[in-house]
Amino acid sequence: MSQRYDPIGGRTAESSNPFEDSEAIEPDQGGVSGGGDADEDVFDIEPDIPMAVPETNGNGNGKSSERESIVPDVAVGGGGGAYKNKSYEGGLFSTNYYRQFFDLNTAEFFTNCYKSINPFNQLQDSELNEVGDLYGAIWITGTLIVLLFFSNSLSNLIMEWLNHKDTNNKNYFNLLVFSINLLYGYLFIIPLLLYVLLRFYFKLSFILPLSKIISIYGYSNIWWIPAAFLSIVRGILSNHQILKRILEWCLIGFGGILSGLSIFTKLFSILQQSFSTGSSIGPESLKYTYLISGFLGLCHIGFTIAVKVSFFGKIQ
Repeated sequence: MSQRYDPIGGRTAESSNPFEDSEAIEPDQGGVSGGGDADEDVFDIEPDIPMAVPETNGNGNGKSSERESIVPDVAVGGGGGAYKNKSYEGGLFSTNYYRQFFDLNTAEFFTNCYKSINPFNQLQDSELNEVGDLYGAIWITGTLIVLLFFSNSLSNLIMEWLNHKDTNNKNYFNLLVFSINLLYGYLFIIPLLLYVLLRFYFKLSFILPLSKIISIYGYSNIWWIPAAFLSIVRGILSNHQILKRILEWCLIGFGGILSGLSIFTKLFSILQQSFSTGSSIGPESLKYTYLISGFLGLCHIGFTIAVKVSFFGKIQ
């Protein structure tokens, strides 16, 4: 047994390699056929080839070598991401806990996008208890913020260039800050209000997880992306106010109506199910379902008007 240095633990440990300290065994010269040096014929071994030798942990139990211990334990296959089979322990103050909200692969991301593109697609029973995908919700909303800022700024630049106006002293970045507050505020505040209302006021036992509600709202913003791209055309129509206003309202209606349908077709049936199975309200459950849906509808109309005023001009 010899002493060796453990690079992970930073201390010396006894090595159980039976080949480290053993003296070289001299071969029986008479047992080697043919002439020449027996050491060269029989024991000519490459010195740089690593030999896999099992180690023990002191109790006689075998353990993997250091070379194997640094290989990450990653689940493979299944199409569910690299960490689908791992636990997310640690509580709210641990970063490991929040990995579950961002753990998806490309196929799952596009599947979620497809479900949101179809505004009449409802949640399946298997999705009711799923953890919401915050990765797609945050990045789709962030992409929309950049596109709205870029499209609105470019449209104004085209408009001022066609009208021969000087734009050197105009700052467009205030619009970027406002768009961040508006879109991310709507993404997080409205789902949080809905969750608190259902959980603590109505005390329903069956509701969607908060992350799932945020995911529904975030993926619905995908309908605003083509509206943001097409809004660049407004700059070309600067001298045609009627056509410009028609285009603006068409774009607002396109993004607002379809994103709203994507949200409410998923939430309305869940609200019905929540009040019918997880509430003691009784016959009034349907009334509360419509009241909450109406509240969410008013919030979405207010959000749509805010987008219109901020990025597509004042209401006229």
